[in-house]
Amino acid sequence: MDEELAHESEMASMGVAAYRLRVDRQNAKGLASQSEPGKRLISRCVEPVSAGLTTFINDSFTTPGRHASATKYLKEVDADVAALVTAQAMFDGVATSAWLQGVAHQIGKGIEDEVRLAVFEKTSPSLYNRVQQNINLSPWKGQPGTGT
Repeated sequence: MDEELAHESEMASMGVAAYRLRVDRQNAKGLASQSEPGKRLISRCVEPVSAGLTTFINDSFTTPGRHASATKYLKEVDADVAALVTAQAMFDGVATSAWLQGVAHQIGKGIEDEVRLAVFEKTSPSLYNRVQQNINLSPWKGQPGTGT
């Protein structure tokens, strides 16, 4: 009986160690946002960040004075998408101790990519759908960096 409990305890410890190793590897690669803890944290912060972005953008067009140059670009993308891109870049940056400038660059690049995809979808819907089908058939579907 004691031997069985010791074996179960050892197996549980091995499972925890394997999980932590997986998360640590993703963090080291700058993919903290793709780990299970990262996904949970991001899902909780997207809504409040989206609301804040919406307020920020609306205020910049309704209040007088100098405003951030980013607002003209942020209004081109859905606030939820911008919030998701921002959260992912922040979590990935924190995991790799990236500089603020690098994280800001990743956020801008991600939002720019989303705008490009939206324009591509709008201007060439049949080609966009064909590419989307190819991605769905790809063996890489669901892998970090594939957008699925």
